[in-house]
Amino acid sequence: MQVLDSTLERALLSIYDASGLRAGGLLSVAALQRAWERTGLRNSDFRDAVRILLRRGLLEVRDRPDAMDVVLTPAGAARLQADAFRHPSEAPDLEDLRTLETARARAHARRQAWAGGRRRRNDDQQPDAGQLH
Repeated sequence: MQVLDSTLERALLSIYDASGLRAGGLLSVAALQRAWERTGLRNSDFRDAVRILLRRGLLEVRDRPDAMDVVLTPAGAARLQADAFRHPSEAPDLEDLRTLETARARAHARRQAWAGGRRRRNDDQQPDAGQLH
């Protein structure tokens, strides 16, 4: 699956939006990473997304002695309020949404398989009594 810079931007900004944060609002890197896992995108995509949004001036880094926070800038807050973000209708915006939905669906399927939701019985396993009837 090809993930465009615009898709990474939408995914990361959506985390701030879902958190109800506005300009000056911050999230720790650890909190962002936990939220990123729900996007279904890769960890390397997270690093790329942060770099892209820092370069575009939509986010800033604030260092603390024990951690690092990522702050939503006024430009980032304005992007969240833009019609293209709130009411996507152009083909590139809709493609970003499709990509994110596909990523979330794949991640959900992987979690289900890992949790046993679709785990198959090995041929050498004996069926339990409930499976015989």
